[in-house]
This record gives sequence, structure tokens and C-alpha cells, in this order.
Amino acid sequence: MRLSYPDTSIWNCLYDQEVDPGLALSVLEARGVRPVLGYNVLYEVAKCFSSGKPDKVLRGQNLCKYLKSFMDLRIPIAMDNWALLIQEAFDVVGNTEVDRGRCYEENYAIARSAIEKLSEGNFEDGAAKFISDRKTMTRTSRDSIRDGLNAKPNTKAALLTTDDAALPRFIDVHCTSAAGWQALQKHLRDLFPDDTDLELALAAWNLLRYARYRVARAITRMDIYLCWRCVHRGSLRGDVPDDAFHVTAAAYCQDFLTTEPDQAEIAKKALDGIRARVYTGDEPILHWLAAA
Repeated sequence: MRLSYPDTSIWNCLYDQEVDPGLALSVLEARGVRPVLGYNVLYEVAKCFSSGKPDKVLRGQNLCKYLKSFMDLRIPIAMDNWALLIQEAFDVVGNTEVDRGRCYEENYAIARSAIEKLSEGNFEDGAAKFISDRKTMTRTSRDSIRDGLNAKPNTKAALLTTDDAALPRFIDVHCTSAAGWQALQKHLRDLFPDDTDLELALAAWNLLRYARYRVARAITRMDIYLCWRCVHRGSLRGDVPDDAFHVTAAAYCQDFLTTEPDQAEIAKKALDGIRARVYTGDEPILHWLAAA
């Protein structure tokens, strides 16, 4: 089965076109495609509830009911990037205490419970905190990229002299270089604050040596891409870090699906071997999904 990651815009199209979840899964799986629901989709839908606008709240509630119908049919989910990176880090150091299957089921149960509450219009403190934490993470990400570039003028100059055509090779080379594992080490430090610098450096180096650790590589490649983008455009739009979360969440998928050309471009630049497709609305969404 090819795993396809629809971003939030695609789920909105499915909902607006009233595509039956059972029919959608039946048609797609007959063609060897299995859609994956990302945690970041749940975050973006949940933001409707914090808007304070009744029409947006109602839409958010109805979208949650729609997504819950897919979860009732056991659609796979893509866990948060930090959760997947923890699993990869434990695996690379030979820690067998983490049961991946159990972690997945626990995360699935948490996601289903959250979306069920939202589908009933129950916007609890936990959901509000989830949104607040993600907004903070987005701001921190943008500030970290800007400050990091300002502190490294040589890196900034190298990025500035790398044009769009040379960027894929640039990312390939630097992802597995010292710059790559140092970037990944910073992410690992947030997740494993008690580990030594040496332990984290070795873990980062080993994670990037092996292509099977797809989230570690995706996060690192995304860091490089966002730095390049920031240098060439002068800044990062406020929604770019959220787009980045979507893309890295698709690290274990073969297809990235969106209505936004810029989002597809980010996916193609940052992910190894991903096929990014853009839905333009010229045909019914299910026909488009099944035609790949």
C-alpha cells in the first residue's frame, strides 16, 4: 500500500464535496492507496474552536465529526513528529523498552478521544493548551532560525550563494554532515534534557546515517530548507512553520497531497523521495485521489 498524507486543505475538500468515508477508503485501497491522518490536521481543525466566531466553531465541529468517521474505520494516523523522533532515537541506541505498537495504539486512542470531544462541541482546557503550545512552538521555530542565521554569517553566505537548482544537492550533502547532526542534536536536547552532549551527538549522527530513520532526516532537511528560504526571502511567513510540521509528519508516506503549490514545493524540497501532488479543483476530489 502507498501511504498518502492529505494536508488540511484536502480534508476540507473531501468534507465540502461530501465524500463518504467508507466509499473513499474502499476506492483508494482498491488502487493500493491508504490515506493517513496527521496530528497536525487535528491541530488546524481544532483552531476553529478558538476563533470565537460561531460559523468557524460550527465548521470545526462538523469537520471533527467527518474526521471521526474515518478514524472509526481505523484510518492510520501520523503521530506528532516529536513522538516519532523519540521512537527513532530509542531504536538507534538499541533501547528495546519502547513498544512501538503500544505507543501507536495509545496515541490513536488519545487522538480519537480528542476528536470525539471536539465533534460534540466540547473544547476542553487540554485542547486549548495543545493549540497554545503549538503556536508557541511555531514562534520559537521562526525566532530560532532567524537568530541562528544571524549568529552564523558564513552559513548565511553559503545559503545565499545556493540557488534553487542547487538546493536539492545542498540539502543532501549538509543533512548528513556535521551541520546536519548538530541541527538534529538541538531537537534531541529538547526531548532528552538529561542526556550528555556526547550521547546526543552520537544519537544524531547515527540517526542521519541510516535512511530508515525518516523523521530524523525529514526534520534535519526541513531545518536546512527553512534556513535557505529565510535567507533568500528575508523572513519566514507566520504559517510556514505549520506547513513544515505537516511536511515532516508525512515522512513515512510516499505521497503528500495539498491544494497549495507552495506547500507542495516545501514537501519536494525537504523530503527524500516524496511525490507531492496539488489538487486544483478541476475534477471531483475522489476522482483525483484515485487517479494517481
